Amino acid sequence: MTNLRELLDDLIARVCGSDIAELEVRKQGVRIAVRRRGSTQPVVTPGDHASQSLSAGPGPGETDIISPLNGIFYAAASPGEAAFAEVGHHIESGQVVGLVEAMKVFNEILSEVSGTIVDLLAADGGEIQEGDAVLRVRLDVAEPE
Repeated sequence: MTNLRELLDDLIARVCGSDIAELEVRKQGVRIAVRRRGSTQPVVTPGDHASQSLSAGPGPGETDIISPLNGIFYAAASPGEAAFAEVGHHIESGQVVGLVEAMKVFNEILSEVSGTIVDLLAADGGEIQEGDAVLRVRLDVAEPE
């Protein structure tokens, strides 16, 4: 896994320090595709055998909500409806935050935590894999008694 992490760090540095819009690397059965979302922020799309987030992961007091299975991620119940969750929204444990369509069945992604959404990590209508982070949440802090 260290070699994969080193490869990811190298790809991030190369993409961020260049005009590259899209890059794909295949190594040892792993496919990593890096594509710029905007002018400066690259993202990784799911690969054949592995998917890695380019971010450093959740910061202190944050956690990621993870997809329970492979499929297509949907941010809303149907086109034109409001998203289940958006950056800045407060969510509660047990709340639906997205859907995964797998084999023509829509499965709910439920939050296991309460907090405020700080980042959307999965693209609406994009493929996701089991274990991929779909949202990043800043956890509620319990008030001292």
